[in-house]
Amino acid sequence: MQDVLSSLLLAVVIILALLILRYLIEEQDKLTTVAVKLSMQRHYFVFLFVQLFLVISIFSNIAVLLSGFTHDIKSIATLIASNLSKISNYFFFYIFLRELFVSAATLLQINRIVARIIICLYNRTARQK
Repeated sequence: MQDVLSSLLLAVVIILALLILRYLIEEQDKLTTVAVKLSMQRHYFVFLFVQLFLVISIFSNIAVLLSGFTHDIKSIATLIASNLSKISNYFFFYIFLRELFVSAATLLQINRIVARIIICLYNRTARQK
């Protein structure tokens, strides 16, 4: 349950970061849509690399590394290598969950359903009023 909750929370944070990043890039006065998209891809890749790889791998191993400092400094490399499989399992689970969500959203076309509901609620003709 903890893996699912942490993956869902990470997905929400990444989606929010994507929206904020898009807003900030559009505020930079990019003239064309292509320039906005290229800048977005560059910044988003850097964010994903830092967030998904560096932050999670460092913070997930910090307790193990601190215990390694107390015993033997030379064994830290082997501690990191032995714990990389746990991190890779987390990444595979995150990727699986993310792609499952994207596939389900594509099949259900949630954006069209929500748009149709909103249009039906607020679209009234003169006779219906």
